[in-house]
Amino acid sequence: MCSNNGCNSQRRHFLIKSLTGGALAATSTMLPLSAWSLSNIPKDLLPGKSVFDFRGDVKVDGHKVNPFTFVTSKSTIETGRNSHIIFAVGEDAFVLRSDSKMELTGDIDFLSGIRIISGKLLSVFGKRPEKKQLTLNTQTATIGIRGTGVYIEAEEEKTYACCCYGSIETSATSTDETETVVSTHHAPKYIYKEPQNGKCIIETGMLNHTDVELALLEALVKRKVPESFF
Repeated sequence: MCSNNGCNSQRRHFLIKSLTGGALAATSTMLPLSAWSLSNIPKDLLPGKSVFDFRGDVKVDGHKVNPFTFVTSKSTIETGRNSHIIFAVGEDAFVLRSDSKMELTGDIDFLSGIRIISGKLLSVFGKRPEKKQLTLNTQTATIGIRGTGVYIEAEEEKTYACCCYGSIETSATSTDETETVVSTHHAPKYIYKEPQNGKCIIETGMLNHTDVELALLEALVKRKVPESFF
């Protein structure tokens, strides 16, 4: 048996490695939620805190991040090579992975917009009123979100966008092509800058994120993934 401090340390280590790919990268298959008891996830994100964990070269609003850094709804977050940050703003939680940059907009702790300039973002969003849809922008896509789990990989010529659960409104920025994506368990798309065989929004396979990661992120903001994940 381990002590409470020892067990909490092990759980935190598992959580951080899972959220940043370290514990899951060795396998190509998704771990079932039963591989980790959600009741054992440490609730370390205390009131007044927004950063759960970070590693490497991470900047928030141009300053190197530290355990007391507070991410606001108007912050810019940037990660360097082999770096990450796990954080929350209001009821939304995020993992920004290596070599990524994002800009937030909103009021107080309520996000209304996200611009992913480059890189990879895993996110879970709290429910939003009908007239307060969050808009997520990349170089090739505009995505409307009310409350869902979403994984994004943003590149200059294309965006990978997985609606992990919930629904999103996806539009290609270079055309008037729009698609409503509804999912109970992952619906990935590529949104291209230039049409591919006449279409910019194209169905694809699942990349670089897992059910476990989403469950752990939701736990940080005291929620659970949908029943369809069990």
